[in-house]
Amino acid sequence: MQDWERFVRRVLDSEKVEVFVSGSSAALLSREIATAMRGRAWEVVIHPFSFEEYLRHHHLPVLEKPDFLAPAQRSAVERTFQDYLVCGGFPEVQNVDTDTRHALLRDYVDVALLRDVMERHRISKVTALRWLVRHLLGNAAGMFSVEKFYAALKSQGLRTSKDSLHDYLAHLEDCFLVRTVWLEAGSERQRMVNPRKAFPVDPGRIPVFDRTGRANLGHALETVVLVE
Repeated sequence: MQDWERFVRRVLDSEKVEVFVSGSSAALLSREIATAMRGRAWEVVIHPFSFEEYLRHHHLPVLEKPDFLAPAQRSAVERTFQDYLVCGGFPEVQNVDTDTRHALLRDYVDVALLRDVMERHRISKVTALRWLVRHLLGNAAGMFSVEKFYAALKSQGLRTSKDSLHDYLAHLEDCFLVRTVWLEAGSERQRMVNPRKAFPVDPGRIPVFDRTGRANLGHALETVVLVE
């Protein structure tokens, strides 16, 4: 809908109502909402299920005091938590077989890559972008440096620029494909020159893109802690 923000502002000015605006990140990035609504909007980011929401979705009890569990209860919760680390929290992938879940999660990535990055930012040279996505999602909770990745691409004969890679990484974060965490340091320069850690937005994507064959539960746990 064209000029939707004018309509919403007019409704807010003339009626005693609350208006909820929702949509994909391709059309409704937070900074664009803030600009369109002139400071009248409050952003609420909706993540995949947390572990508590995962329990509620599967109609499992949410324990108020998890520190005081009988051994059988603790074992049951730990098994469920391990299932959550593997399955993740996207609602549509719950209660489906592994192949279907992996296919859906790949589709989510492909759609976000096409609509939210390539089309939105008019990227025509997509080889380096696809390599970046595969690298980040295939090395969950791993250290990432644009400079080292640029050198790796150059060694493979793929031409791009460091500025383009920085832009690509920002686009991937904007559309919630990955999140990066900087080294905690007192100096801004020290933060900038050190590698970052890159995470998927949901642990369910780790077994889809990882090629090591390992369980990677530690990386999944780091991802869950970050989202939480």
